[in-house]
Amino acid sequence: MALSQRLQLLINRNDEGYVIRSHRDPLALMYWNIVFEHHQGLLFLLQNHYPAPAFALLRILQEAAFRLIVVMNGTENQFVSIKTDTYKTDFVEVGKLIDQKLESGPIVQLRTQDTIKALHGFTHGGPHQLTRQFCKLDDSLNIMSNFSDSEIRGLVNETIPIVSLTAAFTTEFFNMVTENSTALQLLDEHVRSMVTA
Repeated sequence: MALSQRLQLLINRNDEGYVIRSHRDPLALMYWNIVFEHHQGLLFLLQNHYPAPAFALLRILQEAAFRLIVVMNGTENQFVSIKTDTYKTDFVEVGKLIDQKLESGPIVQLRTQDTIKALHGFTHGGPHQLTRQFCKLDDSLNIMSNFSDSEIRGLVNETIPIVSLTAAFTTEFFNMVTENSTALQLLDEHVRSMVTA
């Protein structure tokens, strides 16, 4: 939770308020806050042994982060459709936008295509969620969440790049050079810790 809070404070620590530079800024700030509230809520649920709703939040967290990317970098029509609540998140298209921003190959867009079904399943009570609601103890079957420790660690590790990239892209959008450097450094530290783990 400490990393998420550090990333959130990159923007939220500004006691002087924000100088609105464009018509996109207010909506970007609102999505910024939603992303970090969802992330910290997800971590809180895991810490308190409620994995099912934590896994359900992954799609919601990712969608909020994707909408923030579109608010900052999408077309004017996309921005207006988010503002007027007519936008339907196109995970593949936003994945392409992120890949362009990262100047990478089709990493995010392809990964997103593969995971959309699982994300929906965890959020809407599909088979990905249902199969983890039974636990075999001795010779009996009990109804209880049955997420492995590795699945829970995997969920946390899945969310760190989402909030780290959110922080990097947003601080860049607001031209916050020092904060952007910090966001990139924290992401790099997380990636290095994953490699050595």
